Order: sequence, then C-alpha cells, then structure tokens
Amino acid sequence: MDKVALAELPLKIRTSIRDIWDNPSSELQRTIGTLQDQLGVDVTVRAEWPMLWSEFKPVYPDMGPFVPGVAGVVKRWCELFYARLQDDQHSAWADEVLEKLSKARGLKAYLQTCDGPRSHTTWVGKSSAFCIELPKSNPICMTTALVPLENDLAHLFAPATKPPSGSGESEWMDVVPDRSGIPSARKVESEPAPDFLPGIDTLPRPEVLFETTTPHLLVLRASRTTMHVQGSHQPSLELLSAYLEKWIRQNRNNVNGPPMLKVVMEESMFGLGGLFDGISVQPTAAMYGNVNPIIVRSFIEGVLKYKVEDISDGVWHYRRDDLFQ
Repeated sequence: MDKVALAELPLKIRTSIRDIWDNPSSELQRTIGTLQDQLGVDVTVRAEWPMLWSEFKPVYPDMGPFVPGVAGVVKRWCELFYARLQDDQHSAWADEVLEKLSKARGLKAYLQTCDGPRSHTTWVGKSSAFCIELPKSNPICMTTALVPLENDLAHLFAPATKPPSGSGESEWMDVVPDRSGIPSARKVESEPAPDFLPGIDTLPRPEVLFETTTPHLLVLRASRTTMHVQGSHQPSLELLSAYLEKWIRQNRNNVNGPPMLKVVMEESMFGLGGLFDGISVQPTAAMYGNVNPIIVRSFIEGVLKYKVEDISDGVWHYRRDDLFQ
C-alpha cells in the first residue's frame, strides 16, 4: 500500500486499518492464517483503501463502520472458503482450487466495488486471483453479503452467464463475455462538447468508465523481438489476447511441444485491481526469429474495426469512435 496515499485517509480509517486489517492478532488475520495453514500456500488479500473509501464515502456519513464492514466480509469469505475445502462433498471443487493455486503460487484476492445490489466473488483467470466485489450503493452489510458470496464460491469455475434482463444486477466487469463472432458496433450520436467539467465524484472507476466511453484507443509497438499493445478498452484487449493464445503454434520438435510465443495480459496501475490495459507478445526462445505484427494489425483493423490515426517508427495509433454492442 502506498504510504503517501494511505496518509491522506482520515485518521479514524487509518487507525481501523492498523487495528482491524493489518494487526497480526486481529480476527481477520487469524482467519486468513487458518485458511493459509489449510491450503499450505500464502494467502494475500489486497485492499486499495484510498480508492475503496472514495467509492463508499457517500454512503458512510459515519466512517467508523467502514473498515470493520470490509474486514468482516473478507473474514467471512475466508471462512466460507475454508468450510468448502473441509467438506468431502466438495472434493472436486477443492481439487480444482488447489490446482489453480499451485500455478498461481498462492491464493491472491483483491477487493472491488460494484453497482449492483449484491456482493460477488469470481476467479479472474488472467491474473490468477479471486475478486471480491462489494456493492457501493449502501453501507456494507455482512448478513446480506453472505448468501451471494457462498453461492458464487459454489459456482466459481462454472462458465459465466449474463444475468436475466431485469434482474437488477450489474454484469461482472472482469469476466470475458462470449465474443466468438465479429463485434458489432453502436454508433455514438455526436453531442456538443459540454462547457463544464464533470465532478470527480461523479466519474466511475476506470474499468467501468472506459468500457462505455469513446473513443476507444489502441497503441501497437512492434520491434524484431516483441510486440506491445496498450488500450483503453479492456474487452478489445481480451479478445485479441484470447485469439492469439488460441492460434500460437507449438514447437513440434520439442517433446513437450511448448508454444512459440508468450502472450501476457498486463494489469493496469489504475483502478481497484482487475483492470488490464496492455498485452505483450514475445518469442519463448530466440531461435523462433522475429515477431511479425501483421496478424495483430489485421485483427485490430479488420475484426475490432479500429482506424489507423498515425504510424511512425514501428508505432501504430488506432482509434474507434463507435461503442461495441
């Protein structure tokens, strides 16, 4: 946690973080320790307190219950997780969890806010971490959070489905939707530029704001040994990354058949966690030669329908003014 950013929080919240969240002898840390002993791997729960407080501040006229509420939900989440691991009826679920954690080198979880009425928890494959979402429309209520969290844990690795129309729940922003076909577009009606700036508290977090704000921008940088794509629209990057990973050739001369390229989604330094704003592509060995950017350029222009704005010295700037449907 950035100490400078933390120092800007009200004293009452900083004290609660120290006593309730960070204190090794607190109920939360003891519960995390119990789960850690059961799993045999490190358990880390990340909370970006300044950003969380900025989201929850409007519904907490009394800031006292804020940190205890967050800590209470995380403590109960750990207890639910532990209970499922202990229950022989959920042995298949536990096996899948342990397999994923062995590759992730520990259990990592982070907190986000959501616009819907209920809490959520999901497994975010591209960051090998669990996400715990807390609804920001009301003060945190552990009682109403438990049933949704328990249900989500039970279906943690099931394919994501869109909530029924009218359910009132927001879509989970970090799950990649089915984008097997070519994306369609919705034309954004041009509006006169406002003569005022929006208030900072009226703007949602980046992963929500730039999903529905145009223009969507992409920058592709290519050299002989690597490609790097940065973008403001995460679903565009997710689809590009998934396509490349699906069609990477494997080295058939090696008994293990390793892929010839490594594609990595890069987590953003903005937001509450779970926002990805870059992709890197590079060979897994020097003998595979140069990285050809043509496929990536064709995908960006032909499938995602971004338009070239500028090209210079191995850098392509793209722009799309229409929202995806």
